[in-house]
Amino acid sequence: MVAVLLVLALSPQDDVGKLLVELRKANPATRVSIEIRLGNAAEDRHIPVFLRELARGPGDIRISFVRVLRTHGTKKSLAALRSLQSLHHWAFRGEVSYARKILGDLEGMDYLVTNFASPRLKLKDRLAIVHYLSASYCGKSGKAAKSLCIVLGSDKDTDLRKRILTALVTHKDPDSLSVIRAIMEDPADAVRFEAMAAMISTGDQSAMEAALALIEEGSVPVQACFALFQAIQKRGSKSILPRLRSALEKSGDLNLRMRIIETLSKMGDRKALKIFQELAGSENAALARAALDGILALAGWSNVPGLVKLLGNKDAQTRIRVAKALLALDDISGLPVLRGELSSDNATIRREAVMALGTCRRGEVVDLLLIAMEDPDASIRTTAASSFRATLEALHPYRRFNLGRMGYRAASPDEDSRKAALEKIRAWWRENRSK
Repeated sequence: MVAVLLVLALSPQDDVGKLLVELRKANPATRVSIEIRLGNAAEDRHIPVFLRELARGPGDIRISFVRVLRTHGTKKSLAALRSLQSLHHWAFRGEVSYARKILGDLEGMDYLVTNFASPRLKLKDRLAIVHYLSASYCGKSGKAAKSLCIVLGSDKDTDLRKRILTALVTHKDPDSLSVIRAIMEDPADAVRFEAMAAMISTGDQSAMEAALALIEEGSVPVQACFALFQAIQKRGSKSILPRLRSALEKSGDLNLRMRIIETLSKMGDRKALKIFQELAGSENAALARAALDGILALAGWSNVPGLVKLLGNKDAQTRIRVAKALLALDDISGLPVLRGELSSDNATIRREAVMALGTCRRGEVVDLLLIAMEDPDASIRTTAASSFRATLEALHPYRRFNLGRMGYRAASPDEDSRKAALEKIRAWWRENRSK
């Protein structure tokens, strides 16, 4: 009898039935839009069907149907969500709690708060629900912040404590910020630097000052660099740039110097270009590459002479990147370098040179692309031919170019026919170069 009612409630011919079939087959990337459409199209009579699908489905499908019920948003769907609160794994329960909160029922979040602080909850379960207690999920709840602080102070798992710090920052609760500050000021605490980054992200100037002092001392461990510099990049003002430049010049720590270069670049400090220029000639390949990244990120017309000097770098890929940056600034000083790299024995180098040429739409690159169209590698020939056609169409916008009509096919294994076609193309270009 129940099966008959379910069939009557939902058939493959109705819109909800079609969406249900789509949801079962969808990959995670497309599932969200289907969940929304299904929730909006559904009626209360479909809820038993959703619950049945949820009960028998794998974990990700179960969460999908929780979101469908949340989107549907009626009193009956809220009642269905309440019936699911204590079922399945904790990530599922967190999703149910969030859905209940969206529909105006905060008891689900209270359920998470109470259980999260319980010593009986396993580490993996805490890891599954910690982000649901952030303000972005449960709102600025003092209960949630207190529960997070209890576990932050009592648990020894570093990964869990880092996640709790991230969640606590969204609350901006005065009591929780004092807990984070205490951790930041404890040199022996394993998440000290993450706590410092969390305080910086709230705009705390004392935390920023402490971080800069540690950077100047060279006392930032490798594993803490990412979080700390990410926070500095987001919240730092121009006033800290001189101190970072000074630290870059004085530090002997490779990882720290690379992070400072990245930070100065992202904060748009053009005064650091002179330092980057010196470091780009470093014998340490990683440091030289980071400095070059910084130069290219800040490259502008005023920096063209400095870029031209880097065309003599020993590394072929560096030379190509510099030439490409110059082309982006409408400077063709790097074309001789790219022409030389088209003769490299390394196919990767030749391909990168062709791709750099493909970023320019000036007549000066046409002859070089014609050389690349003779490359022994079919994929390189194809890339060169595509860029050649795009360049000609930019130079002659009222004409269309079909290389196949002239007999040239980049993928053809017949070398003689390709060469004959290229001679025709070169002859045409000589006649039309100046038009």
